[in-house]
Amino acid sequence: MQIKPFARASVNYNMKTRILVSIPVLMTIGIILTTVTSAEIYRHVDKNGQITYSNTRMNGAKKVLPKRTLAKAKIATPKHFPKVASRVQRKRDLKRRNILEDELTAEKKLLSSAKQTLRKDDLSLHMRNIIALKKELMNI
Repeated sequence: MQIKPFARASVNYNMKTRILVSIPVLMTIGIILTTVTSAEIYRHVDKNGQITYSNTRMNGAKKVLPKRTLAKAKIATPKHFPKVASRVQRKRDLKRRNILEDELTAEKKLLSSAKQTLRKDDLSLHMRNIIALKKELMNI
């Protein structure tokens, strides 16, 4: 049995229209779900002490404010993980700072010489390097 070209074209057309129709439908569902999750919640206690929670306001109901806390990651340091004494870390940080300051001084000299030669590519390169070095120094 041979498929006619007209039938194949109609299958492609139907598939495209299904996709084009499904995109707005999915977007609408996403908007509805977002709206539902941000709905207000009310707590009502009747005369018998029965507590009722609802998303519609009732007489005597009080608005409940949800607790918005972020989950904290609980990552324990492995027992075999090497530890560095604070004195040793301070020495490492000081050495790193000295290296970065030396690089910053060198970049400033290169920038001033690039300004004299008026090379725009060199100017932008050295300016980016200086900014990056200053950011690194701020993190120490």
